[in-house]
Amino acid sequence: FYTFQSMSYTIDIYRGRVKPAKNLNTFYAYVFMFPQLVAGPIVRYSHLEKQMLRPIFSSDRLYLGIQFFMFGLAKKILIADSIAPLSDGVFDAASFAGLGAADAFIAITAYAVQIYFDFSGYSDMAVGLGYFCGYKFPQNFDSPYKSRSITEFWKRWHMTLSNWLRDYLYIPLGGNRKGKWRTYVNLFLTMFLGGLWHGASWNFAIWGTLHGSYLAVERWLGAKNPMLRMPSILQKLLIFSLVCFAWIFFRAKDLPTALNFINLFSVWDKSAIKTISALDTHQVATLGLGLGIIFLLPNTWEIEPKVQWRRTLATAALFILSIAFLFGNTNHPFLYFQF
Repeated sequence: FYTFQSMSYTIDIYRGRVKPAKNLNTFYAYVFMFPQLVAGPIVRYSHLEKQMLRPIFSSDRLYLGIQFFMFGLAKKILIADSIAPLSDGVFDAASFAGLGAADAFIAITAYAVQIYFDFSGYSDMAVGLGYFCGYKFPQNFDSPYKSRSITEFWKRWHMTLSNWLRDYLYIPLGGNRKGKWRTYVNLFLTMFLGGLWHGASWNFAIWGTLHGSYLAVERWLGAKNPMLRMPSILQKLLIFSLVCFAWIFFRAKDLPTALNFINLFSVWDKSAIKTISALDTHQVATLGLGLGIIFLLPNTWEIEPKVQWRRTLATAALFILSIAFLFGNTNHPFLYFQF
């Protein structure tokens, strides 16, 4: 993220979109903007240039900051960390012997929910800290699992990264200005490089390749895409399934593990009943709660920023509950701290 911000600053100056910072203090304040530096959102200099000259402090912004930070903390502690064992128990198993399709479905669904609440929770906390410091950071997540296409998914998931890849990779490669086949190649290359940004391994390369292929196929099908004639709920479920499949390579520690995990979907036997009955009730309930929030409720940016005493009490309760869980359970580092 430090590299991304420094590159965008340099490139935007080269393109004439922003003027250089007037002094080193302003430049360093931008590059080392601590609330979001470790995992995003990726903030461009053009977004903060005027804000750094005149940060805005107000009671409304303080309230917003507290709300975002508390919601983000609750996402991380109460949901992401609580369901992590459902995913870790399968992906980190010494052997997949005795596991089957039921385990694989639960594990990858749990990971999809975990990474969303983990990363969007961090982003919300960063936005909250930004408000404390007088800055307004851009939105990074917009209910991505409600998407009805992969194109829409990437407009909603890690939005600041998507915009960065679009403006500094896809468009310079030619975008969609050099014919349809070049467009497909550009989409593929952009996502492939986006995968490698997460780590130099086959798993991340395949994850990026899958999403690049999804985007290219969608663009190729265009109005003939049969998904467009499906009910909205089926579109969302299909896109969620495609994203979850790609998450397998993102989560697995290496390529053989990912391939062995995929092979679990072919294992259907009576042991699945035992596996499901032995699941931790709290973890399963939290997974169901997470899915309900993802598909049925508005995200934190859609909640009206108006001060309300009921929301204030709910926010305080979430904070107390989060702190209780923080000291009473095993905690996991933010997933995006590894990139």
